[in-house]
Amino acid sequence: MFLNRCSLSDGEWSHIMWCRDFNRHHPLWDDPAAGHLSTPRAIKDAELLIQALGDDDLIMALKPSSPTLQHSITKCWSCLDSVWISSGLIELVTLCSTLPD
Repeated sequence: MFLNRCSLSDGEWSHIMWCRDFNRHHPLWDDPAAGHLSTPRAIKDAELLIQALGDDDLIMALKPSSPTLQHSITKCWSCLDSVWISSGLIELVTLCSTLPD
């Protein structure tokens, strides 16, 4: 799932951006109203992602609770997709949002 950071960077001026469906629920980015999704198992499964984010000093560019996936049966929205960027880039981001419609 995660690439070796050394293979991505060739110098101190390199930055990273991860944009994808991580398929992980966690209170750090899920809607608080969907607390039932942040089960102990889901939180444990998110640990590898959280560790990798910390290792590479990545922070969320997409606001927590941003709706990214509508469940086909319940029609409830979920926050499985996210955008994480190098902390040094966050001041350059003017907007990072979703267009659920």
